[in-house]
Amino acid sequence: MTAYADSGSAAIGRTRPIGAAALNWHGVRAGIVGGLTLAVWFLFVDFNHGRPLYTPALLGARLFGEGGVLPPVLSFTLVHFLIFGLVGVAAAHLVGMIDRGVYRLGLTLVLLFLMLTLGFSVFALSARAVGLEALSWTDVLLGNALAAATMISYLWRRRPQQG
Repeated sequence: MTAYADSGSAAIGRTRPIGAAALNWHGVRAGIVGGLTLAVWFLFVDFNHGRPLYTPALLGARLFGEGGVLPPVLSFTLVHFLIFGLVGVAAAHLVGMIDRGVYRLGLTLVLLFLMLTLGFSVFALSARAVGLEALSWTDVLLGNALAAATMISYLWRRRPQQG
């Protein structure tokens, strides 16, 4: 069973078991936080380049084509949050397995950043022939770093407590 360290100073070293459902829901919420962070980041980047919603439109068109049931921006947004929810669940379980040491929190942040970056890299490499060169890798890396930081911050500060 996964456990989080109790936040009380007198209880350092003791853990409270957390149910899988609570941990999964905690991860989904963290994924939503990370997904929103990345979406707002690319809205900011696209707006500064004079083309709002360019990134989700491009990725949605590459992923689903133009003739889908939903517009490419909406289709991509739904998939984006689904993937972030799954990554959030994995990250919640990872955070649940570590001790409270600060150096381990940093390691978790690095691992989550690498998971997000690797996931996008696999997608980008598989779709390279269809024009993803239009996205700046620095924007992608910075966006993933921001998303990983907000997800870890959420997971760490709002750990579920058994009541």
